[in-house]
Amino acid sequence: MNENHAQLNSPGDIHQTAEQKAPILPGWENLNDSSIVPILGSTLRPLAVLGIRGILGVVECTQSSIAHVREEIEDIVAEAQFERYKQQMDKDIDTSSTGLERESD
Repeated sequence: MNENHAQLNSPGDIHQTAEQKAPILPGWENLNDSSIVPILGSTLRPLAVLGIRGILGVVECTQSSIAHVREEIEDIVAEAQFERYKQQMDKDIDTSSTGLERESD
């Protein structure tokens, strides 16, 4: 088969020769793969660091929000438990005071 044509080894598998590869960006035709890696690395690393910082910031805010919501729920539960305990105490006091009134009669 001619080297200028793509070779089909399996369905959907296309291998191109070096001459057929299109440059990623215009004017980059003379750059080979080994010279592109440092360029991409120096370009993409700051972007990756920035992205990870953003993700960590979102995670930190989420954790803070979850902690705040948890505290609020704990406060609500504590108030409900206190009210229930208070009602039970009032009921016990009423029952005991009613019993004392009957004894005095």
